[in-house]
Amino acid sequence: MARGCGILAPHMIRVAQFLAERMSHRQIAIAIGAKTAKSIKVYMKRIHYRLGVDNPVAIMRIMRERGLAEPAPWGERDLPVVLSPRYMEIFNLSVYGARNKDIAAALGIEPGTVRTHLTVVLRALSCHDKMEMAYRYGHRKR
Repeated sequence: MARGCGILAPHMIRVAQFLAERMSHRQIAIAIGAKTAKSIKVYMKRIHYRLGVDNPVAIMRIMRERGLAEPAPWGERDLPVVLSPRYMEIFNLSVYGARNKDIAAALGIEPGTVRTHLTVVLRALSCHDKMEMAYRYGHRKR
């Protein structure tokens, strides 16, 4: 296979997405069910070889161009609890890394309101913080 040809298997696409989100090798290994973080380093070498780039920003750009990097939004039936439409909007934005003030700007509400809604969502999902929520619900198969 030629260097930079850009062919990635589905599991390598998931690893590349996690790399682009700057997750550690250990976090990626846990997320994809790999036995060790060492196997993630092997995947990283293959991704870098096949895409012809080695920095996460370039990986994300290439994947966006190919339509592979955008996460599928969560729907009401995908979660263990039922959330209101507004809570689902806040959940979907925050689980993919949006800051509270960015969520507030996107939805036209105050950052304090976002914090209040986020507290309700976190409690409903039995999560302690946004990081735990993102870890549990932020990465899923399309």
